[in-house]
Amino acid sequence: MIFMFSWIHTIGHLAGSYVGITSHSLEEVNEKLMYKKFKTKPKYWELLFKTTPGITGILLLIVINMLTFASFYKCWRKCFQIFSLVHAIGVPMFLIMMVVHGSESWFNWHFPLTIITVPFLVAIFLFYFFFRIKDMLCWWFVIEDISITSNRE
Repeated sequence: MIFMFSWIHTIGHLAGSYVGITSHSLEEVNEKLMYKKFKTKPKYWELLFKTTPGITGILLLIVINMLTFASFYKCWRKCFQIFSLVHAIGVPMFLIMMVVHGSESWFNWHFPLTIITVPFLVAIFLFYFFFRIKDMLCWWFVIEDISITSNRE
């Protein structure tokens, strides 16, 4: 579901950004971008590769695609370690990049909102890794099943 909506969101931005750039003046474009100011009207690729939302949007789409493809049954079944590694690294990266991706337009506070939001994400990340490490340790130090039998006849 996230995979599908991520692509719909991306296609909407690709189409909407082109219209926004061509129909607005340089001052209006710079006002919307807030932290990245262009001296000339930006080209489409400049918005993708020279702005924080553009770069993080591309990285988010790569992470979402990796998470989705690692979750396919055939991939998951053949190499669970790849599935596990992609999710252990990808989920925290996804959460952190989501904050950075949208932080420029949240109430026009870039720095203070990030300070408020990032500790929350770090807490989720540590909570997530605590249980992942606990599960891994339990798997490494597996105690064989002990069966109790009755001596009654």
